[in-house]
Amino acid sequence: KPYVYEADGTNGSKPVDRLDENREYSYANIECTARHDSALATFLVKTESYGLGAAHGFHTADYLTIDLASGNAVHLADLVADTNLLGEAIARAIQDLETNKELRECLFDDYRDTDRMPQPASFFIDSARNGITAVYGLYEIQPYACGIASVELPIFWLSKHVELTPYAKRLFGPGSHLPE
Repeated sequence: KPYVYEADGTNGSKPVDRLDENREYSYANIECTARHDSALATFLVKTESYGLGAAHGFHTADYLTIDLASGNAVHLADLVADTNLLGEAIARAIQDLETNKELRECLFDDYRDTDRMPQPASFFIDSARNGITAVYGLYEIQPYACGIASVELPIFWLSKHVELTPYAKRLFGPGSHLPE
């Protein structure tokens, strides 16, 4: 259930139980889901909010992946040897891979023909361990109307464009069709 607030007349707000159609409100909704396998647990935290007087609501999708053996969070630097090269690989994936075609059509002009994308705000490893999906927040690389941007990076394709770490090679390992 969203948390709904009404202005209290002192530039603050207070929670309300029942909505009155003649008042102005803001709200926030937070949802958390999780999935796991024998090696990884991935948490998705979605937030949705609307500030009093805002033109539209705002939403986020933040992922956190935990390596169950070590208990540590998995970061992009744990998967690719040089995260600076990842921006180039993401730009190439947007241009070259059919799976990212819809995203290509919605990018801000500054990113349409770029050879480097910014580091993603978040990412997740697909459940079959065939790839990484880079996730960008609202307004990062495309207009609000296009939503949260996701760039699919199949691991076999990614391994040809950036060096994977030994950890990533073990994690994606057999069945991911990584070149030897």
